Amino acid sequence: MDEIFTATSDTADEPSDMPRLRSVHCTAGYREGISSSKQQQLQEGFDEGYSLGAELGARIGFILGALEGLAIAAIGGSRQEGRLRTILTQARAELTTVNVFNSDLFKEDGTWKFAVGVEDEEGGLDGNGETSITFKRVADMHPLVLKWSATLQLESQKLAIRLDPPVDN
Repeated sequence: MDEIFTATSDTADEPSDMPRLRSVHCTAGYREGISSSKQQQLQEGFDEGYSLGAELGARIGFILGALEGLAIAAIGGSRQEGRLRTILTQARAELTTVNVFNSDLFKEDGTWKFAVGVEDEEGGLDGNGETSITFKRVADMHPLVLKWSATLQLESQKLAIRLDPPVDN
């Protein structure tokens, strides 16, 4: 029984429930800090992913919409219409969310594995002399966007239809 009252630490002069309360509050503070940090990191990750997803969605939406428009424009030329319908079906199959964000193209942390280059209107450098890569650039350089943009361009030329790319706001 004497060992209960024996001073074995620097908290010996505190009432008996104080070490337990200190431990509870330290643990709660640690958990709150971790939780708050996770929330901040999740929000930043969401904001980045949302922006890139929006850019990719806009590009892919334009490609699919323009291909559908070409197929409609080709009505009456059964051979061209059939070919364009087949191309549109292939594009829809390839440009799914699963394929666009495939692990062959993106790392687990959401960064891309494909080359995006660094040249832009300002020479590719930000104000600190670092390379500046925008989500617009990443979306434009996505392998599936490149493939289907080239297909769209070729098919529109075959029909002598000029396509204006979407205007960025």
